[in-house]
Amino acid sequence: MPKTENEPVIMTRKDRRFLTCQLTEEEIRAAAEAMARYHDDKQELEEQITSIKAEFKAKIEQCEANIRAQKRLVRDKRETRPVDIEITSNFTDCTVTTTRLDTGEIIEDRKMTGDERQLRITDDDGPLDEE
Repeated sequence: MPKTENEPVIMTRKDRRFLTCQLTEEEIRAAAEAMARYHDDKQELEEQITSIKAEFKAKIEQCEANIRAQKRLVRDKRETRPVDIEITSNFTDCTVTTTRLDTGEIIEDRKMTGDERQLRITDDDGPLDEE
C-alpha cells in the first residue's frame, strides 16, 4: 500500500520503565511477613555479635593477665613455687633446720619452741597422745 503525503508515519516499540504500582493485599501481607523475618534475623545477628564480643573480651582479658604475670616474672626475676624441703629437729642443740632439697640451701635455722622440745611417745601407728 503506497503512502500518501498527508498520511502520518507511525512507529511503535516496546520498552520497560519503573513506574509506581499499587500493591495487592496479598503482596502487602507477604512484605509484612518478610519484614518480620528480617527483623528477627537482625536481632539474632545482634545477639551473636554481643556474644562474640563478650567471648573475645574475655580472651583479651586473659591475654592481658598472662602478660602481667610474665612481666612480673621478668621484672622480679623470681617466683614462688612449691619446693620440697627437709626439716631437721636437733634435740641435743634444741634447733630446727629447714633445708631446700632442690638446692641444698638452709632457709631457716632456729631454736625449738617449747612444744617442739617435748618428745612424743609413738608406736608404729604414730603418736600415742593424739586426741
